[in-house]
Amino acid sequence: GRRAVRSWRQDGSNRKKNLVSPFPLPSPSTIHLFLLASTNPAGMDKEPGIGISEDQRQQRHREAQEAARRQGEERKRIEAEIKADRNHRRARTSGGSAAATSPPPATAAAAPPSPAASATCAVQLCLPGGQRVREEYDSGTPLSQVHARAATLLEHEEEFSLVCLPTTPVTPEMLQISLRDAGFCPGVSLTVKPKSAEGVVLQPPPVGAEFEAAFVAEVSAMLSDVGLLGWEAEQWSNLLVRPQLKRGELLQLRATLRYLFGSRPLPPVVRGWCQRADKAPRPKRPPPPKDPAERFLREVDGIGCADLEAVGVSMAGGG
Repeated sequence: GRRAVRSWRQDGSNRKKNLVSPFPLPSPSTIHLFLLASTNPAGMDKEPGIGISEDQRQQRHREAQEAARRQGEERKRIEAEIKADRNHRRARTSGGSAAATSPPPATAAAAPPSPAASATCAVQLCLPGGQRVREEYDSGTPLSQVHARAATLLEHEEEFSLVCLPTTPVTPEMLQISLRDAGFCPGVSLTVKPKSAEGVVLQPPPVGAEFEAAFVAEVSAMLSDVGLLGWEAEQWSNLLVRPQLKRGELLQLRATLRYLFGSRPLPPVVRGWCQRADKAPRPKRPPPPKDPAERFLREVDGIGCADLEAVGVSMAGGG
């Protein structure tokens, strides 16, 4: 047993000897120098440009200056193109008038608007009934001539105003200036807007026989759909709705349509007319009288006796 223990101890010491490296361990100073060399093998400082030569530094400086110069030239070229395009548009819309600033030499070759393109002005008049009249005028034509032309296109003599889309009105002071000075060249679209007084349109919204026929036909078709007989629908549409439409009784006709159809969907022509009627100014109505009989008489006066008699309601006094 003792021989076995002694042999085991001797084998363990031999194994320990085999684990020992045959090379000597480096000293701490050697390890420190090795770490410094691995982090900065060339021995250079961490600051950029310290480890490069003077020629390389000058080359990089020249490259940076060249890139900055090209960037500045590109910015100036883009600004010059934008400025030239703005001047070209201003000259085209003002009828060939001289621009406030001249384009730079790099863009001087841009062609100015031709005089023929700014010599005329295309004017489109949008009438209340949906009709559109397009005519050519000389750029020096005053706006008063266009206003007079719009008056001849209306079926009734009434006051109206011209509105440049979207919402810029043509004031009376502007009627003396030309189309060019107003900035309307080379083309403009003007809406003929009748003036309203106390909720009654001086010019009836429907202009032209086609609009009136389409309006009455849609009303008659809707009356037939709600269950009225043919002759009843004819009376309501031709003896009540058509006269109110011709006289331009905006509020009265709107109330009639609301009474007949309620909240039912309206056909396109009637719906467009009702949308315009709903935007019209409403007059201030006096408070209703307390007496029911007097209130009824006032409502009858608002509807009109002739209209009631036209649809079969007799206004003759009874016993």
